[in-house]
Amino acid sequence: MHPFFKKLEHFTDKIIPYLLLLLGIIITLEFGFKAKAELYYNYIVVADSIIIFFFCLDLIFKYNRIRKFKPFIKRYWLDIIAVFPFFLLVRAVEEVLLLFRISEEVSAGQKFLHVGVEVEKIAKEEAALKEL
Repeated sequence: MHPFFKKLEHFTDKIIPYLLLLLGIIITLEFGFKAKAELYYNYIVVADSIIIFFFCLDLIFKYNRIRKFKPFIKRYWLDIIAVFPFFLLVRAVEEVLLLFRISEEVSAGQKFLHVGVEVEKIAKEEAALKEL
């Protein structure tokens, strides 16, 4: 391995605990002090991106040591989950739920329309009976 990458790997190994501490602070801010966290949204996004970058870099170095996919997955599955962008999964679930909610609203609207049509039919029948 190139000396630069060895130094980078060493630096990454040293910085991970501090990044975990920073991540804990960010999570505490976002869940416990939402109003304050919104004031520092841009800083939080940058810090989160840096944290994910170093986690991914650490994962790359770990894979480089093993170089076999199956043992790598078995050994570092938790690290892989840590960098997986779960917000995409959450957003997809939200979209599906939104589609179901829209579907329910359309269904309710159709029922309302059908009731209106039935009322109109009844009114026409009553008007025809009164003419007789």
